[in-house]
Amino acid sequence: MRHFLLHAPQRDDTPGSAYGSPMTKINNASRETQLYLHTLASSLACATQTPMPVFQISGPREDSPSAQRVRVLEQLDETLTGLDTVIRSKKVPPVGEPVATLGRRLIERGEVYDAVNKTYAPGPGFAALLDSLTVDAVAKLADQAIADGTFSVD
Repeated sequence: MRHFLLHAPQRDDTPGSAYGSPMTKINNASRETQLYLHTLASSLACATQTPMPVFQISGPREDSPSAQRVRVLEQLDETLTGLDTVIRSKKVPPVGEPVATLGRRLIERGEVYDAVNKTYAPGPGFAALLDSLTVDAVAKLADQAIADGTFSVD
């Protein structure tokens, strides 16, 4: 499997470029490169759709083994309830366009694939998807740091 580095956005102002491509071109690209990035965009869109519940025991350990067992069972019950909700939501037919299709469309619209020169540039929607995922992750880390007290707004 090849790994591709996507560089900082650059605007493509060439005549005939309807969208302009904010992603740099990938040299020595094949059809497999294009399909790989389509799959990556679909996977990213699906992965960010529904957070999966994670079983994690929080808080200090209880003094007695029976009290610890009760607390673990309560947290396990919460996690399994969340997991049941996720599974039930997956069984319901999707309303509208599937998220994987929307992720693929973000990269397809405005993409430039040149089979002769073996270059490929994803559409501008892919850069927007990556930027939004980055902003969401940074915001989540900042919220967590503020809640932990490791970061202050003052």
